[in-house]
Amino acid sequence: ELQKNEGTSLVYVTGMLRNNTAEQRTSVRVDFKLFDNAGKQVGNASDYIMIMEPKQEWAFKALVVEPAVAKVEIDKVTSSK
Repeated sequence: ELQKNEGTSLVYVTGMLRNNTAEQRTSVRVDFKLFDNAGKQVGNASDYIMIMEPKQEWAFKALVVEPAVAKVEIDKVTSSK
């Protein structure tokens, strides 16, 4: 979801990602596509965590630098073993 930081003009994509596997994952990255009110893609955002243990949850927070973002979609999640 899009979350505006109180008292600033900063906007973030926030949410939870869970490692549902029984293995540790490294270099975990979540990428998002950002859209305006007309549905046109206006940019991207991403966040990264070095290590996720099995069954661990991660509260990601990706900075949005493009103005007028109205909608966010997950593009991809990547990681290494």
